[in-house]
Amino acid sequence: MKYAVYNKLTGEILHFGSTSASLEALSFGDQAGLELADDEDPSSAMVDLSTKSLVPRAPCPAVLDKQQIAADGVDAFTITNIPNPADVLVSGPVKQRLSVTDGVLTVTADVAGIYRINIVAFPYLDFDAVVTMS
Repeated sequence: MKYAVYNKLTGEILHFGSTSASLEALSFGDQAGLELADDEDPSSAMVDLSTKSLVPRAPCPAVLDKQQIAADGVDAFTITNIPNPADVLVSGPVKQRLSVTDGVLTVTADVAGIYRINIVAFPYLDFDAVVTMS
């Protein structure tokens, strides 16, 4: 049986898998479980709490203005339309974790490299982008 474990308050799928046990035999603690059909893919879905069924998550509306900047501490890229609140992870030669609550992120760098930007803002799908700083 395929199943998903989800947050009872938000519908966010926390993990999913398969087991030979019945849904009733599994323990989910403070969370809830949902039996899935063989053809259901929970990786880009959430649970509709009113129907207890999977529904697709919307794309993150964030917009990146440029994918390449100078690593001079002055040139910057900006991401706008970030949902509030959002967690942002900037990975590369320099790593930084940020919380964005005003919908805008502006980044400069003085260390060259390729940086990956990941925005997590449930119920939206994660936003991923790559920016080269040279």
